[in-house]
Amino acid sequence: MKDYLGGFFDGEGCISIAKCGCYKNGTHKYHVEIQVSNTVRKPILMYQKLFGGSIYVSKHPPYKDCFKWTVTNKKAKYFLEEMIPYLCIKKDEAEIALKYCGIRKETHVDNIKQLPLEAKEIAINKNLKIREEKQKIFVEWKTCIHKKGRK
Repeated sequence: MKDYLGGFFDGEGCISIAKCGCYKNGTHKYHVEIQVSNTVRKPILMYQKLFGGSIYVSKHPPYKDCFKWTVTNKKAKYFLEEMIPYLCIKKDEAEIALKYCGIRKETHVDNIKQLPLEAKEIAINKNLKIREEKQKIFVEWKTCIHKKGRK
């Protein structure tokens, strides 16, 4: 079944690193998002059954309804890990998106100002390095999709 879903995703799916909000300092948050759309409901339900996520229906009479399945974050990472062996067209994008998913902030501190000075500097430096690494991967992903003629 995964070989069918991988081929279907190659034709009807989309991988994106999408804006999902802002940090308090005004910089943007991003996450990996996976989508598959089709006017046939059955394969879309298969994705949801195997990988979770949400299904949305777009109605545009007189045309057929369009079903869109979406996952983000951990579910997107799991989907990519499971599907990558079956991808051809989107394999490069999937590998880059997986690299992006693999980078996590090492410091989860609600209020960095409350840390002792030395710990605060370490946390800030780690987070800056992580942000730089994510930016490099984002540029790599953009380059990959532009080479394939997509925007």
